Amino acid sequence: MERVWPAALTAALCLVALAAVGVVYAVAAVASFEFKLLGPKLFNLASLAILSFAFIVSLAGSSVWAIARGSGASLGFALLSGFFLARAVRTAAIAYLVFSASFAGGARLGAGGLSLVIVLATILGALLLISGVLILARSSGSPISWWLWAAGTALLILSIVLGLTPRLLPSESMGRLIPLTSAASNLVSAAALAFYAGSILAASGGAGARE
Repeated sequence: MERVWPAALTAALCLVALAAVGVVYAVAAVASFEFKLLGPKLFNLASLAILSFAFIVSLAGSSVWAIARGSGASLGFALLSGFFLARAVRTAAIAYLVFSASFAGGARLGAGGLSLVIVLATILGALLLISGVLILARSSGSPISWWLWAAGTALLILSIVLGLTPRLLPSESMGRLIPLTSAASNLVSAAALAFYAGSILAASGGAGARE
């Protein structure tokens, strides 16, 4: 329990911080594309600031396995560390695309390859997050943790579907829908991360009660 609680608190705080990042990015996207309150350059600068903060948070979250190492919940936290690392890779790739497209005249590494990295990191991160929190919830025996995990998983899947929706529609509809569905996807994903944070904290409390 001495190792589990600090690791759980670190993971939960980092998930909440990433959720806040998603909300801020969604608000900035709507303000820029729908209400024209932010110009393209200003929006891209704001995006880079948001992505930089998300990258730092993800790196901090990747330490949870080291904090929990040696405890009975180390496997769950190892998977969570993998999620944060995948999130850091995804964030760095997105930041590079935004920077190169806005200030460097295009991505030198190839936008297609980086887009594939982003998709793979998103899928891998989602699987690691779902598995890691599930292991923690099941090992704790806490029904609250289990239900929070189920709600978070449903919302996470919904956010992925929302993110992919514009790419399944005709090209003439894609341009307008991408900012809106991206904002919606970020908001739903933020809610999912908040539920996962609650599940982790409930799981650590359940594990402490069992001990």
